Amino acid sequence: MDTSSFLKKIDSLQSHTDENIFVIAHRGGYKNDWELKTPENSLKNVEKAIDLNYDMIEMDVCRSIDGHFVLMHDSKLDKRTSGSGHTYEKTWTEMSTFKLNYSNGVESELFMTSFVEVLKLIKDRMLIKLHRKFPIEFLPDFFQLIDDYNVKDHILFWEDWEPGEKEHIEREALFASNPNFRTFNYLMTVKNVIDLAPIFDSCHIVAIELPFLDIKDEVISKDNIQEIKNRGVRLSANVQNKPDRVAGLNDGISLENPAQGWGKILDFGFSMIQTDYPELLRKYIISRNTL
Repeated sequence: MDTSSFLKKIDSLQSHTDENIFVIAHRGGYKNDWELKTPENSLKNVEKAIDLNYDMIEMDVCRSIDGHFVLMHDSKLDKRTSGSGHTYEKTWTEMSTFKLNYSNGVESELFMTSFVEVLKLIKDRMLIKLHRKFPIEFLPDFFQLIDDYNVKDHILFWEDWEPGEKEHIEREALFASNPNFRTFNYLMTVKNVIDLAPIFDSCHIVAIELPFLDIKDEVISKDNIQEIKNRGVRLSANVQNKPDRVAGLNDGISLENPAQGWGKILDFGFSMIQTDYPELLRKYIISRNTL
């Protein structure tokens, strides 16, 4: 993708009226990492996503004991690397020697990846949905890193909206300490919708995820969906099988009958969809639009 096309994608992400569907590759599209020899959490996996022209990739970021940010689904190193222990117990020098495992558990020849390497690679090339797996007290350092590499508009922070919870209180205090922190792009997962206004007032909301266990749940009522759209904010759905956040309209049923899964999600008005099968979902959207 050339730079001008990528900049149009950034504009589309922020658009208040654009109906383009953003397909988000869960964990970089890790399901086929063995076949493509691109293990999850590797720089090669990000390069694959760029080559395949994914709209956006979801990734998790942890932190080392000496302040380096690294790609890793969670802090536990045993399952996904040749190392052991937790990311927050290790220095980056130690972790940089750990080899990554494929999703099937086989050890690869690639080593753990520093998030700085990702920032260098994605400039004008890839959007990131970022799941923070480190304490909120280190967010200012992380924000500064993103600013240093001039990719602020490339990153969408995925956070939970849970008033009263410790993380929520700490985040609000952090925003109050530096209003600039509110200007980063956020996708908020909202489990209990009572009043949406405080969410929109809290920071720069690009998208809202509304998990639902039943298609008749109040959380995805027409009024809620319309209010979100009226605010110029995208509706995001997370359709991987586990945990099920979309009343069974997930990847599992969609692999058998896309219209009964992904199709119904699109019919609700969701315009950001995180999936384990980004290429198949993209093909379905194209075929659906040509009908």
